[in-house]
Amino acid sequence: MRDSTVVFKELEQAKAQHKAALEELFKDTYNPTKEQYKGIHELDRRIDDLEFELIKERRREIKVGDGCTLVLWTDKEAYTVIRKGKKMIVMQRDKAIKDPSFKPEWITGGFSAICTNNSDQSYTYERDPNGSTIRAFWSEVNGCYMHSGCKVINGRHEFYDYNF
Repeated sequence: MRDSTVVFKELEQAKAQHKAALEELFKDTYNPTKEQYKGIHELDRRIDDLEFELIKERRREIKVGDGCTLVLWTDKEAYTVIRKGKKMIVMQRDKAIKDPSFKPEWITGGFSAICTNNSDQSYTYERDPNGSTIRAFWSEVNGCYMHSGCKVINGRHEFYDYNF
């Protein structure tokens, strides 16, 4: 477990090395060696690994009072972290108030209809001291807290999928 700022610095260094390697690769020739391609590929993998580690560490650093989101396949629900242990957080459901100006626009046809402006919905959030509470447990494999097979991500991002 490392601090996300350390991982971020390593990621920036790897990206700079990658950029320099690409510039060197195509500086004079378009006939790179196998070793040059291998080096670029290794840097690509290092960047991917560091990006995942950065997201994971930022998710691990969530603290009491922070907003978070339970990702329920296509829907998302906003919560606030109210307790944190070593490998568990307790989250309380927030009040998510949909912008009253949002009106779903529908195209009908076949057996159903399609909401064409689904991604335009926005919400404001209020803490709800009477909101339901759930527990989420840290998953090292997924790099996030999980509740009943669903990921918990940082920040409040309420979303209702009208097309599901």
